Amino acid sequence: MEKCIICGQSEFKPIFSDTLKKCARCGFATANLEISRELLEKTYSLNYFMGEEYLDYLKDKEILQLNFEKRIQFIRKLIPDVLPIENCLEIGCAYGFFGEILTKHFDTDYKGIDVVPEAIKHGREVLGLDLVQGDYLQMPAPVHPYTDVFMWDVV
Repeated sequence: MEKCIICGQSEFKPIFSDTLKKCARCGFATANLEISRELLEKTYSLNYFMGEEYLDYLKDKEILQLNFEKRIQFIRKLIPDVLPIENCLEIGCAYGFFGEILTKHFDTDYKGIDVVPEAIKHGREVLGLDLVQGDYLQMPAPVHPYTDVFMWDVV
């Protein structure tokens, strides 16, 4: 068992359907890297986007994309125009709403990955994005390294 990076204790309690773990001493929460593939797929299924975590992710597209627009504006302040986002990966892309916004602002090769097949299908078929269904940790290395990697609301 690993030790807490804050206090050094090795006792953790599972939280949020065992996707996270919380240190029994100091309360620090971290990702449960020992989560099974089955639990990962069960937790992040279509239900996650339709009632369990989000009421209706697809219907909330406009508000989600307004938040992504704010994040893009923050990125633009950090990155001068001479440093474009050329080749990027979004881990936990869901339906691809961030990718759709990002590719409107930057001339970039965008790829997204998520574990929910229905979300990936929507992003590919409706938004025309390069999305793959799977676990990022099992993804083959890219031919060209990514210049930028995004993870929004991902543990």
